[in-house]
Amino acid sequence: MFDAHDDACEPRCKPRLDRVRKSGLTADELFDICRGRQNSDDADRLSELDDDWIQAGMLLGLIGSAVVFGVHRPSFHHQLKVIDALDEVHTVDLLPRPNTSMGYQGALGDSIRVNRRACEILGWEEDRKLRCFGHSNPPFLFDIDLDYFAIPWEQYILPWTEEIFRHEFLTPSRQHTTQGLTARDFMDGLLDRAALLTIATEPRHCGDGELEGPKVASILNGLNNFAFEGRMDIENLRKGEVGSR
Repeated sequence: MFDAHDDACEPRCKPRLDRVRKSGLTADELFDICRGRQNSDDADRLSELDDDWIQAGMLLGLIGSAVVFGVHRPSFHHQLKVIDALDEVHTVDLLPRPNTSMGYQGALGDSIRVNRRACEILGWEEDRKLRCFGHSNPPFLFDIDLDYFAIPWEQYILPWTEEIFRHEFLTPSRQHTTQGLTARDFMDGLLDRAALLTIATEPRHCGDGELEGPKVASILNGLNNFAFEGRMDIENLRKGEVGSR
């Protein structure tokens, strides 16, 4: 995930999720759980803030483990372990942005500080002292929330400028294990492995309010130009094929 939030709070409806994990999940029950709480006393559904869906997915057996890049204010500071009702262990790892993670003392580049669990989840392997994506790893869900590309400052929220997009995605790494790689190269590797790509516009957290506006449009254009090399069909995305939450 690329997200400004870790979305890994413990769900208030955990007792229900544990029961469902043991009894078996149906589509109707999943939709009801995901409807969001209807009032403050509703403890059987997920939060309307979407801040608990990762743990919920793990507790239901729908998500194995997760790696989240670029969280602004994490709700935890070490690896989060989640144990579901069938005693399966799931993990959530938080990493800095790829450009930083592949650099000096980064969790994807430095041989001493490397986060081995996160590398295993991502399929990020060591080949003759160089790090790259392997070829035999299972696919995963790749989620991008556009608030990853927004900067909160005092009462303002500022979208990344072209200068920031260019530096973050096109600056080659100088770390010897990732020499010459850029965050765009890393993004291409993630896209190659992704079975499904989802994009949430998050207009409130991008500074546009409740509806998508010029800041979301600016971020989408920057993401398309510098991360996707112009391969996204922006017009179709603006017609409602991007999830807004």
